Amino acid sequence: MNSQLFLETKYLDLVTPDGIITHLGPINENTRVATVFINQIPSLFVGFEIDLNHIFFNIKSTLAQLGVNGIGIEYQLDKQNGCAEVKVHLSALGKIGAEMLKQIEVGATIGRLFAADERRRVRDPDYLLRMFGRSDRWGRPLLSLGGLHGSDHLILDKVDGRTVAYLSLLKGRGEYASTIHGFLPTVAKALKSSLSMREILKLHQEWELDQPREVNKDELLLVRTLPLHIRTVFGHVAQELLSTEVQHTTASVLQPDTYASGDVYELYGNSQREITDIPLEFYTLEPYREHVYFSDRDQLQSCLEDTHVLFEAFKTAPKPIENRAAVFVVKGEQFLNLKPETWITRTSRFQEFPKWGHGARQALMVERFIEQQPSYPFLKAIDDSSITSQGILLTRYFPSPFMKRMLLSDQVQRCLKGIYFQYASQSHLDFFSAEDRALLHDLNKFAIPVFWVDETSHKVLQFVQKPGYDSGLFVPLGKIETFLNSTVFGIYGSNLLEGNFETELRKLLKGVIEMRQEMNHPLLKKRYTSCFNYGRWAWGYGGRKSGRTRIPDAFLR
Repeated sequence: MNSQLFLETKYLDLVTPDGIITHLGPINENTRVATVFINQIPSLFVGFEIDLNHIFFNIKSTLAQLGVNGIGIEYQLDKQNGCAEVKVHLSALGKIGAEMLKQIEVGATIGRLFAADERRRVRDPDYLLRMFGRSDRWGRPLLSLGGLHGSDHLILDKVDGRTVAYLSLLKGRGEYASTIHGFLPTVAKALKSSLSMREILKLHQEWELDQPREVNKDELLLVRTLPLHIRTVFGHVAQELLSTEVQHTTASVLQPDTYASGDVYELYGNSQREITDIPLEFYTLEPYREHVYFSDRDQLQSCLEDTHVLFEAFKTAPKPIENRAAVFVVKGEQFLNLKPETWITRTSRFQEFPKWGHGARQALMVERFIEQQPSYPFLKAIDDSSITSQGILLTRYFPSPFMKRMLLSDQVQRCLKGIYFQYASQSHLDFFSAEDRALLHDLNKFAIPVFWVDETSHKVLQFVQKPGYDSGLFVPLGKIETFLNSTVFGIYGSNLLEGNFETELRKLLKGVIEMRQEMNHPLLKKRYTSCFNYGRWAWGYGGRKSGRTRIPDAFLR
């Protein structure tokens, strides 16, 4: 997936924008054919890539509840121009539907396309079960029926290799008050504007609780369930699981922005058997928008534990290496299939800030500099809730200290579960500036782990802060516990001078170990003792073993 294209579109990739009627045929026995044109379809729309047999027209719920159904009979999609033309067979269900069908005019928006991609069907019920009891940043349930923790009225099952939810229907059926006839012209006008009439339509609906839920010929049956919250998937009425004598209108897709709604369903056909529930199947969203927790991503966590896989992931970053590059990863499959176009790159432009007294100009330059960073589009999308899944940020260079405000914001902190970088600084190479080190400590305080995928040592190192001290080191993943339980000695020096310094350091550390027998100092009671040279070389000593490793001195800060 092209990250830049995803971040620039506001539409989900399984649906198109609403289509507008460009031609409307005459009414013939309560039916008419409409030509619907859909424009500005994002290139990421899945319907461009799958068989047309898996694409169907989804009529607006308002029209369906009034008794107007719309079935797509001919589809023409044009990916190059981002548009589609659909011939839709409109039919009236009942007297109100026949009256509404007459009100529809050219220019009305009546529905959109939905791509029922088989690859996106939810197979395992556990995918949905883990969403119960979870909420978004505003406290709204991610998935529930009748409340935050779900309801006994929602039954999840696995049918024919897919997850199906059976929504129990409430008693009674829906009818319309006599005021509905005067409301239909208003609905027709609203279809030619951006106004939604769905909530207002409820004012004209009356629910007769003592009436049976039976479908009569040439009539519309309105039924309802408990209020449904659905934020993490598309819901779709599984027509083949309904009774053979009963059909649901093509307003059969529940958008993933449905909350405390999605509770009215429109049925037609001819059956004296009472309807008891509505079967729903589900289709996943793009990984960025799934609201999935990092702890649920077993494959991604396994990838991050594999050093080779991490180094291979960074090799997919586009060249030249002088340019900054970043990508936000939320899924193991995404991590294993990174491509150059998945990353966002930015050409580095360095500008000096104006002299003292030009605060407004400096503030503007800072904002522009922040927007030039490759991580900015991802962090902005997280803050705007365009990205809702938790994940990790891969970035060629350690983030600029100017990004601190975004990195530590409430929503980014909630979604960002790790920063992996390859080079310490574009301007200072393997060295961190004082501002960089301050950012490292702030990220540590906000529980955002930072990892260095270092080419020099070919190891993955994590920044670890010493408990009780405002200092920390980049430590190999297998040595973190050793580091936390050790006493550290720092020696300032340089690698520009050659000498047999290792012998002297060994003698120093052995002397420290021997001091344990004579002195009762808390730091000498540590299990390990380590000594680091704040130059280009580092020596470590633990127990009876010692060794020397060439490590950039930024590891040691």
